[in-house]
Amino acid sequence: VDAPCIADCTGLQCTSDNGCGVPCGCPSGEVCNPDGVCVDASAGDTCSTAFEVTDLGIPLSGNTAFAFGDYGFDSCPGSISAKGDGSNDQVWTYEVYAGQAYTVTLDPTGWDAALYVIVADDCSDIDSTCVGANDTGFTSGSETVSFTASNDGIMFIFVDGWSNTSNQSGPYTLTVSEF
Repeated sequence: VDAPCIADCTGLQCTSDNGCGVPCGCPSGEVCNPDGVCVDASAGDTCSTAFEVTDLGIPLSGNTAFAFGDYGFDSCPGSISAKGDGSNDQVWTYEVYAGQAYTVTLDPTGWDAALYVIVADDCSDIDSTCVGANDTGFTSGSETVSFTASNDGIMFIFVDGWSNTSNQSGPYTLTVSEF
């Protein structure tokens, strides 16, 4: 008779084997990132926990598979229909200045993304503050939004899936540039 397996995750996390052929996982409130490390599940998931764009013109990496589906829109310039209500999303911010032109480019890997951008003090009304949206890239295709800021403020960048009924999510790079 074989002895029962005694699981032990001491010092282990995420995909590490607990000794019984089962991954250890992460503590409550954390998720396993692509590198197999437990990270705060809320980072980048909402406008109040948004990632900050710190370097223009440098591709930034993310993965909406580890987020929740918090946002979507009904109406936004550049899109003919509502997007994102059924998909996981992440949010990024950058401070913009009136008269300056910006381009935001999203490159998803293996999934159909939607990109939308607002300039506002907060994210309470995406539809009325949206400056642009794009969902023309299909699976793994780039999405780009370009606009000139009409006022100083915070640009909230939403990396979302195109679908309102199923979860479209995955890894991506995001690049923000001034022109």
